[in-house]
Amino acid sequence: MKQLLAICSAVIFIAHAATGATVSLQRVPESGVQPQVVTDGKGVVHLVYLKGEPRACDVFYTRLESGAARFSAPIRVNSEPQTAISIGTIRGAQLALGRNGRLHVVWNGAGKLKPGEKFAQGTLNYARLDDAGKAFEPQRNMVGGTMNLDGGASVAADALGNTFVVWHAAPAQSTLGEKGRRVYAAKSTDEGKTFAVESPVNMDTTGVCGCCSLKAATDHTGALQILFRSATGGLDRDMWLISTQGKDFSSKKIHPLRLGTCPMSSADIYHTAKETYYAWETARQILWAKQDAQGRALSAPNIVPGKGERKHPAIATNTKGELLVVWAEDTGWQRGGKLAWQQYDAAGKPAARGDAPGVPVWSFPVAFANADGNFVILH
Repeated sequence: MKQLLAICSAVIFIAHAATGATVSLQRVPESGVQPQVVTDGKGVVHLVYLKGEPRACDVFYTRLESGAARFSAPIRVNSEPQTAISIGTIRGAQLALGRNGRLHVVWNGAGKLKPGEKFAQGTLNYARLDDAGKAFEPQRNMVGGTMNLDGGASVAADALGNTFVVWHAAPAQSTLGEKGRRVYAAKSTDEGKTFAVESPVNMDTTGVCGCCSLKAATDHTGALQILFRSATGGLDRDMWLISTQGKDFSSKKIHPLRLGTCPMSSADIYHTAKETYYAWETARQILWAKQDAQGRALSAPNIVPGKGERKHPAIATNTKGELLVVWAEDTGWQRGGKLAWQQYDAAGKPAARGDAPGVPVWSFPVAFANADGNFVILH
């Protein structure tokens, strides 16, 4: 009982929105950081988070059954202890659910610090849940022929058994810095049992912002989409969307940003049966857009009302078609902050919003919707 109480986070705040949905705030189990969450078709919430020394921590997985009050006892994802990084808030774990409910997790690995480094660049680690669903298989390094792994990676999976590990790096022997970076994907057709060697998916001369993370996801048709930040000419750090068109990839700029330094930003993609939502940060502000299920008619970016030092957005929707956007405010290097959220009604109009303290150092909030249509923010 004590163990259950230790891993269970109590709801500390409930806000009633004009839409009728509530927003509950809940601490990540074990006081973990950098939560990532996905809900399956049975209403089970799957959660990964980091715990331990920021320069060399561990990845843990837990689940919340539909209708349950507590998350399950956590299990460690990384087979080699202390091989994850929470420092910087960008290089933590990402997860995806694939065929037969198999969970896939990817994270930047911790390496040995070199003189003058704030964090060590190591491997890009991948692990999947075993056939019994009780433990994770040994972690594997996904990096093959690329170099200079930096910003956070992502993982996506579909119901056909395809799994994609996606990251940005420089081609071998490249001397162009950020301008020479590309987005790469390693694909598996057998649920992550084996992977092909990584190959570039964007051939545009955009470069990639070195310290920013990217986000990958598959929609209900299995099409892969990737949000990433460019580094064209060292100043144009725009948001780009890569999409599959059959076996081919296409990319388009969805929002500009002129900035001479890396903002260490992140982004989110959230798929429903009818629409896809995208969220990102630009110039200390949170924006989101949506696209129909056929991949047409990408909306103009919506700027979340209000101002502040806003970072690390995440999106969730409920059964009523309402939208919740959450983010971190006033965080920084070795500094925690507060979480904030904005609700939108089914027509996409702003409804209730709120904020609360509680974002730890090196962390951010995420959200999910219960079967009853109410939202929970994990922080």
